[in-house]
Amino acid sequence: MKRLAAVLAFTFVLAACGSTADVAPYAHRAQGPVFLARTGRVAHDLSLRGDFRVETVSAAGDFLFLLQDFVDGSYAVRGYDLAAEQLLPGSLGTKGEVVQMQGLAAQVVASPDGSWLLTLYVNTQTDTAFVHALNLIERYAVCINLPPCRNCSGRSLEDWALALSPEGRTLFAANPSLGRVATIYLPVQRLIAETQFKPEAGGETRTAISRDGSRFAFTNGTTLWSVDTNTGWAQTLPTGAGAIADLGFRADGTLLLARKGAPLLAVDV
Repeated sequence: MKRLAAVLAFTFVLAACGSTADVAPYAHRAQGPVFLARTGRVAHDLSLRGDFRVETVSAAGDFLFLLQDFVDGSYAVRGYDLAAEQLLPGSLGTKGEVVQMQGLAAQVVASPDGSWLLTLYVNTQTDTAFVHALNLIERYAVCINLPPCRNCSGRSLEDWALALSPEGRTLFAANPSLGRVATIYLPVQRLIAETQFKPEAGGETRTAISRDGSRFAFTNGTTLWSVDTNTGWAQTLPTGAGAIADLGFRADGTLLLARKGAPLLAVDV
């Protein structure tokens, strides 16, 4: 089978952790073709009973990761085997059970080798944040909780942002409003370190990581932080940059700040 390069109604949405429940099928059916970008012809024409969305396609192009939506706002991660042309029973990683989940997606990052699709989620019902990690090779999903906090508001939880190390094995999450940096090691799928610093509210969190993975930088639009990924130590960097729109590292390790209405600013970290 040729590699699939495009899927109709493609969306990057994942699910949060939830509980097992019996699900009654919807009355309508979801359907739509899967195209081969190289030829433009229809490779598969799917018709599924229920309300489904395409999440992503496997690296080999032989498997679809789907989201099944339910009337209560919850959803389940499902799998469709394109080679066998069948929907797998139950949610991925379960023994035929459909696990309904809750949460709002905030950010998505993917590993460079195509093995992981990682989505930051906020559960407004429990005021918690977590990363939903979807393994595209072994076809399973796992929920990794970010550090809990007391009396967190939904607004402050939305300030979490992700950055993946260059080798694709370590995921960093920062939240200036909560004064937290979390480190997740994907081979074991759990939180392995947490750093705290003085919280500071601001705008949308932007992140960047150096090409050698030794520095993780982030900003809330006004203040800039840098984290030594080996020690976990976080520090505030003086910039005098004013409003920071975005940031990124050059190959030599210099941090560049994009400022509104001003030239790029180089910062040594």
